[in-house]
Amino acid sequence: MSGYEPPVQHPYPYAGAPLKADTSGWAIAAFCAALLYAVSEVVSLLSSVPLAREVESSGTLDTVSALVLLLNGGAALLGLLAVVTAWVLTCVWLMKARDNAFLLSPGIRQRRGTAWLWLGWLVPFANVVVPFQVVSDVLRGSEQRSRGAKGETALLGWWWACWLVILVGGRIHSRMLDGVGTVNGFSADAVRNVAVVLALLTVAGIVLWGLVVRRVVDAQGRAELPATR
Repeated sequence: MSGYEPPVQHPYPYAGAPLKADTSGWAIAAFCAALLYAVSEVVSLLSSVPLAREVESSGTLDTVSALVLLLNGGAALLGLLAVVTAWVLTCVWLMKARDNAFLLSPGIRQRRGTAWLWLGWLVPFANVVVPFQVVSDVLRGSEQRSRGAKGETALLGWWWACWLVILVGGRIHSRMLDGVGTVNGFSADAVRNVAVVLALLTVAGIVLWGLVVRRVVDAQGRAELPATR
């Protein structure tokens, strides 16, 4: 389950040979789905602020405007659809990009197999480490021939740090929002502060992810297969 099965290679690869697959189309589709998810998350977070204020002042959702409820609920539903789509498209892209990375740099070990490439985003605790390992290995393998890059970069680290904070912070924000208006609940101001920070991190995270995706695609587009004969 953890071993990576490399793609079938031409018996005599040669310099300038085409890569196994052009992944740019999948990369664009995956990023667009992730961007849609990020936009829906920002809308959901920001719309939670007036919702929290109304609940704090009246103690009920009955006084919340229909527009706020529509924005919050609609964004949450759109976000769910977008994140599932982004997960599927991103995993397909990573599978193809990883095959290219192996052809470019057979000596760079791909630490996770196909099953973990998909499940690593979902399994608790594993989703803190596995996706980063997959993307890191793909990036290093892709850049080995074109730039001679080695090791993780600050770009990858900052992207993953944003994702982890959003992952944990989103759960905290939901609990805080549920507790507004109760005796021991959080204030609407506290909900606002957390929502704004998470919204900013979401924007930063999607920008950084776009740069990571572009870096992989550009590196694979410029690179040549190693000559072995």
